[in-house]
Amino acid sequence: FALLSPRIRSIRLSQSPAGDLVASTSSSPPANQISRDQPDLSVAAVVIMACNRPDYLHRTVESILKYQKAVASKFPLFISQDGTNGEVKNKALSYTQITFMQHVDLEPVHTESPGEHIAYYKIANHYKWALDELFTKRNFRRVIILEDDMEIAPDFFDYFEAAAKLLDTDKSIMAVSSWNDNGQKQFVYDPKALYRSDFFPGLGWMLTKSTWMELSPKWPKILLIGMIG
Repeated sequence: FALLSPRIRSIRLSQSPAGDLVASTSSSPPANQISRDQPDLSVAAVVIMACNRPDYLHRTVESILKYQKAVASKFPLFISQDGTNGEVKNKALSYTQITFMQHVDLEPVHTESPGEHIAYYKIANHYKWALDELFTKRNFRRVIILEDDMEIAPDFFDYFEAAAKLLDTDKSIMAVSSWNDNGQKQFVYDPKALYRSDFFPGLGWMLTKSTWMELSPKWPKILLIGMIG
């Protein structure tokens, strides 16, 4: 693995569905929602996946807003909540510059194998719903997915704006990630190097609408630890 900067900004790759190695109820829409009748000037929508941790969500959002203000038009922000936790919803709605989406699925979960955790089925369903919402209903070209327990580096948005060009020009790239398990200053040899990987990195990753249109119909019912972060 390698870094784009010594502040844990990295790119890693996963395999595309074809097997190629690749770089790895909503609230009223605000003014930054993309209209189908207007040109999309954004680089990517940024969605924070949340559930029941308001304190974690607060820390993540504050980290993002610290660096997003200067590029707000390029990176519209969303919070997607799975479930009905009132503290999380209130925290999300307190940010007027962020669009809140809420996924409420009250259907019982039927596991396919003994010992499987229901939570992983719910996570998979939430991810699919949120990405369908952003790519299909809101028509974004790219989406960056963040967990609600992450803090971003100062170069996060610069990194993804540059990486978006790679996604557009190199069709072997499935996703771009900002995470590197070894992304610590004492381990960095070249802070500007980018590497391909066949291991899906998760934890702050971007993909395109065309890739999601391929993945959505075959999205798994259950996400295992390590598949998305």
